[in-house]
Amino acid sequence: RRRKKREKRGKEKKRFRSHHKKTWLLLALSYLLDDNTFMTRGVIQGKYIPKFGSDNAAELVLAMTGAIEGKRGAIVAFEKIIENIKKTGSVSPIPKGLLTYSVYYNASAYAEYLGEHIKAENIWKDLAKQSKSSGNGLLFRLALGQIAIGSLQTETLITAANLNGLRIGDRKSTRLN
Repeated sequence: RRRKKREKRGKEKKRFRSHHKKTWLLLALSYLLDDNTFMTRGVIQGKYIPKFGSDNAAELVLAMTGAIEGKRGAIVAFEKIIENIKKTGSVSPIPKGLLTYSVYYNASAYAEYLGEHIKAENIWKDLAKQSKSSGNGLLFRLALGQIAIGSLQTETLITAANLNGLRIGDRKSTRLN
């Protein structure tokens, strides 16, 4: 009898916790990772926002969805979230530091993708200024690290690298003559 009860307990289904914000966000992000932008929008706009209201995390998921879809308005959405975080702080189930870094990272990456390299660097400089003034050393170091990566000049090669006289892409015959 006890054995059957234990077996029964082990086979219980884990239920979707619809009253938790993070559950809906994770569901939306899993659809986004699967490149299913329609379901991502459906979860956020159809379920999350009506149930919990709009917050920075939901707006970030929608902005990321717009960026994946190639909408130029996504950069404006990222900037709107950045302004929202500056004014009100992080009002979301995601910790403030993580949300802040994610918004800046995605905004900068999308600006780079659009070819707006100066804008991307300015986004990181803005995070560095904001985090320095608020005393957040971790975000400050992360922003400086991104600025340093973006400003590195790559050396142009004068001669191609070779190994035993062969360059990358050269073909060597293995036939015996």
